[in-house]
Amino acid sequence: MPRLLIAVTDSPFPSLDPARAALARVDPELRMAKSASADDILDVARDADAILVTYARLSAELLRQLTRCKAIGRFGLGVDNIDVKAAAERGITVTYVPDYCMHEVSDHAMALLLAMARKIPLSNACLLYTSRCVSRCSSTPRADLSWMRMRSLLRSIAARSAAPRSTW
Repeated sequence: MPRLLIAVTDSPFPSLDPARAALARVDPELRMAKSASADDILDVARDADAILVTYARLSAELLRQLTRCKAIGRFGLGVDNIDVKAAAERGITVTYVPDYCMHEVSDHAMALLLAMARKIPLSNACLLYTSRCVSRCSSTPRADLSWMRMRSLLRSIAARSAAPRSTW
């Protein structure tokens, strides 16, 4: 049986070793596109069994030219760069990583909450634009946390805030 061929359209990562490790059980051949252009993607993906994509656009026109593709895996959240309808029409399964960068997002959210609690943006603006003492700035701004209602993000923030400082 021939090795599976997986085309990689683009990657912001310095190495594909984590992908290779995750796919080690099936021992595929990974081919990296020279660029995220449709022509360069087709050079490596036309006869591929699957595609791994980060930011490159996979249009219906591109997907129609794939001869063996059965799966497209998105390195990250969302699939707005993939024509999911066209993929489904061709019998191609599209996947993504729903918890991609959850620790990074929760760390960033915690940093923003702390910055607001300490009035860092307000103090910075006061110093830069009014040359007034920080204590003369207006009252503590109220952080609107309505955007943070996703359960998984809140759980991650709670776990990170309870973690020993050395894990930050």
